[in-house]
Amino acid sequence: MATTYTIKIYGGGYEIGLGSLSADQYNYWCENDTELVPHILKESDAPGYAELVDPIERYIDVKHLVGLPAGDDTRIEVKDGESLIFGGSYLQYLEEYGAGDVDGKGLMRSLDEIVLAYDFGGERKRCIFWEKRGRGVFYECQVVADNFSGDGLGFDITDVDGRHRLITGVYYSGSRLEGVPDTKFLQLSEAMVLRY
Repeated sequence: MATTYTIKIYGGGYEIGLGSLSADQYNYWCENDTELVPHILKESDAPGYAELVDPIERYIDVKHLVGLPAGDDTRIEVKDGESLIFGGSYLQYLEEYGAGDVDGKGLMRSLDEIVLAYDFGGERKRCIFWEKRGRGVFYECQVVADNFSGDGLGFDITDVDGRHRLITGVYYSGSRLEGVPDTKFLQLSEAMVLRY
């Protein structure tokens, strides 16, 4: 008989965006970058030509992702109603279900190389890079199955900058689990202009 299983993935994570700026916006904020975060938070003034559209989440036309680190601080919980099937870290999950080495390669479904190059040279797009951080439940998904198979659970792992690997999607038996990552608890932590 089919049972509904709930999967929660939680911990500290990020929302990252990279969006296009006009030449005037870019030039102004290159000179006034210490005021960029306060400006986004409505705590400073800028001339009209440099104003950023509200909310900052509109600046995602180049890149956008939401996720939490594929590491020991990220927690996974799988429940069958009120019964806990698994509760532990991402790395413990990999070890328990024989899913491969502890850096996550065994459960990696895809690797989307997104390198945010902080290189201002060359003919590149003028962009604003912004990052929000926070702790909470990033993914809450449900699977309907006769029996839950631990090795059927997989994750999209995105390499952001060569150092940070984020869980940016959840799969079960090859099918992406629906559900928009919850970001309401994230707070703006960084913003800068760059050429991408």
